[in-house]
Amino acid sequence: MVKKIMKRKYKARLGSIIDDKKAQIYGERLDKIRQAKGGFFKAEDVIEDAKSKSSPLHSFFEWKDTVAAAKYRLQQAQTLTGSIMEVKVISGVQSEQRSFWNVTRTNGKTQRVYVTLDEALSTPSYKKELLDKIIGHLENTTTLMRLFKNQ
Repeated sequence: MVKKIMKRKYKARLGSIIDDKKAQIYGERLDKIRQAKGGFFKAEDVIEDAKSKSSPLHSFFEWKDTVAAAKYRLQQAQTLTGSIMEVKVISGVQSEQRSFWNVTRTNGKTQRVYVTLDEALSTPSYKKELLDKIIGHLENTTTLMRLFKNQ
């Protein structure tokens, strides 16, 4: 009996910077790297593959070092901002929550900005955006929990 190998279907995560078509191409390449590395891979393996201009991953990366350095510092700023917590009392219970939240601000032009938790909760558009994001995370987590439970 011959076991038929199904082609995996990949798609972009909601809010991703890539579309579903690119997600399929990148997902297939990442899986190829995984197979070549014995069933798992590291981020360094992805970069090594992407260095080749013939790799479908090549165009995803920034290869100009000065531009890449500036983008990396932006990523560091995002990591720093997301690392700051504040203590809040919610219904009498002390809770640690992120201090700054990344939201979409539309004031003449659309841009991503950081606001305090209090600002996010008191601005209807920010509150809706964050609730939609939380609901999406919960739906994904619920699906993943079912997958683990059924295996």
